Order: sequence, then C-alpha cells, then structure tokens
Amino acid sequence: MIKYFSILILVIVSRHCLYCQSVFDKEKMDKKTYKLISKYSKQLQGAGYLEYKVISDLDCDGINDTLILFGVEAIYRSANGTKQFLGIWLSSEANKGIAVKEVGERGSRIIDTVYVQDHDIFLYSRIYGDIDAQCCPSIYDTVIYRIENGEILEVNRK
Repeated sequence: MIKYFSILILVIVSRHCLYCQSVFDKEKMDKKTYKLISKYSKQLQGAGYLEYKVISDLDCDGINDTLILFGVEAIYRSANGTKQFLGIWLSSEANKGIAVKEVGERGSRIIDTVYVQDHDIFLYSRIYGDIDAQCCPSIYDTVIYRIENGEILEVNRK
C-alpha cells in the first residue's frame, strides 16, 4: 500500500511542477544540481525538483555564478509537506563550495519567483495570513538575500 501511495505522490508532484525538472530526470540536469537535490531528497525522505536556475555574478568578482531554487516534497511524513532551498555555487577560487539555505516551507512561506539584480537575490513569495488554508498563502512578500563570504544572508524584507 505504501509503495502505491508513494508512486501516486510522485505523479502529483510531477503534475504540480510542470515547469520544474524532476530530480529523476537526471539526463536533463547538470551533475552538481542533481547531486545536491538528491542529497536533500534523501535526507528529507521526499521527492526533489528543480524550480529555477539563474546564472549571474552574485559575489561581485566579474564571473558568473550559479543559483538554483529547488524544493523537496515529503512522501513518507506528510503528503503535503514542502520545503524550498536556495543553492549557490560561486566561481571564485576562495569559495568553491556550495552554499545552501532553506527559504520556504509549507505553512510559513512559498517562493513563487527568483530574480537577481545588482548582486541581490529577490525571492517573490506568498506568506500565510491568519485565516489562510495550508494550500493557499495569500499575502505577497519579497525577501532579499545576498551572498557574503560564501554565506547566504537575508538583507532586507519588503
């Protein structure tokens, strides 16, 4: 029964994320993106998917870096548990690692769009109002992040 339920959840996640790349479409993703999403999917026992990939100079060194927004939809704990993460690979010699930060979660904030301008990362999102159902946050919000010393920091909320 659990096996069939898990397959059903994967189908729902795939249909929900028509604009996303499923983590199981390994051929469509570069290796580092696939490994990162797979790692978090395994840790959270869920199905991971890529939502956005942005190439931009995030650390002001004149060389483009890679930013992804990915989500993990819980399979075993809760059919509706979702977490969203920013993952950033910097091009600079000193910061060859990956910076990852949880930026969204069902029940608190859902990220709709990512936009980069002047080294700032704008996350356009919706947060939950007092009477919102868990499916449908209704209050629009923007959170701004920046990468500093290899770390993703929140710098402002609009």
